[in-house]
Amino acid sequence: MNSVYKKNLIFIEKFYENQKNKLKNNKIFYFIFLIPNIISILYYCFLASPIYQSNSILLVTNPSRKDSDNITTLLSGSSENTNSGAYLLKERILSWDSFSNFNKKFDIIKLYSSGDFVSRVGGLTSLWSKGDVSLWHYYQKNIGVNIDGQTGITKITINAYNSNISYEISDFLINDTIKYLNNLNKTQDNYFISSSKEEVQRLEDKIKSDERNIQNWRIKSGYFDPSSDYNALTKHGLNLDEKQVSFQGQYNFSKENIPNNPATKEIKKQLDNINDSSKKAHNSAKSLFLKSSSYESLIIQKDLDEKLLNSAKIALQEARIKSFQNHYYLKIISNPSHPESPSRPKRIESILIILVSTLILKLILS
Repeated sequence: MNSVYKKNLIFIEKFYENQKNKLKNNKIFYFIFLIPNIISILYYCFLASPIYQSNSILLVTNPSRKDSDNITTLLSGSSENTNSGAYLLKERILSWDSFSNFNKKFDIIKLYSSGDFVSRVGGLTSLWSKGDVSLWHYYQKNIGVNIDGQTGITKITINAYNSNISYEISDFLINDTIKYLNNLNKTQDNYFISSSKEEVQRLEDKIKSDERNIQNWRIKSGYFDPSSDYNALTKHGLNLDEKQVSFQGQYNFSKENIPNNPATKEIKKQLDNINDSSKKAHNSAKSLFLKSSSYESLIIQKDLDEKLLNSAKIALQEARIKSFQNHYYLKIISNPSHPESPSRPKRIESILIILVSTLILKLILS
């Protein structure tokens, strides 16, 4: 009797276990395999919106770096490109500023609201959010920027629900990037050149001021060039001194030998004139020598400013060269494409991927 009871108990336990395993397998079959595949078939065959992809290929070069290699070298893969321009391009296109410009131009909510309930803006993939940050992330998902690490060539892909729209977005982003690079180059010019230009202008104004000061000194003093005038006065004084010695000898001779001769008085008169002229010449030279110090300081200041101006012009030229070397230039290798047929979704491929994935997962869990 006990053995029969035990057999019945074992049978019940096995039956319960089998039912439990069947229920488990049914759940796995339905929820892991069947339902996901039905949903994927329904979605990719009937609901998924076609997506048109516009492609363009760009290259950002910079003369100060090795990414200025020619196109042939880049395409051959032998370039030692730093890719700085490529990553600058990528960060710009995916930035908040670029998104803001894009949204002002196109209105992303209006542009991407025509898709299916999964992929459209504010849809399932966006968790039904239409906040500014969510829109920015949605924008980034539909703008692809792929950089070739060896050449720095950048491929930009634009996804949209309309062929014309994808082309227009691609064209807008390229023009927006060109405008950004031009502004960046202007900023570089201001950084490198503006201070040098200001210094050149300041020194040119300073030299004009120096010239005015020299002219005012000449008008006030009555002398054009103190150094030449001083030399002329000194030479004139020496000539008068020589004449004074000569006339003094004649006068002494006449005074001793023929004191009452009218010629003696005439010699005395000429000697006095020579003495007066000589004193005036020497006094003028002495006075001019004292005044010339201020004139010489003006000349020295003008010469110094002219030398500084020459140095500033050289620095300005170097700044222009440096600025040019830091410019970024956008080269369009391939203009935006205008697709006639959608590139996504890949319906059969997506269905097969989900089928295989769910089948493997079912086998693992079973």
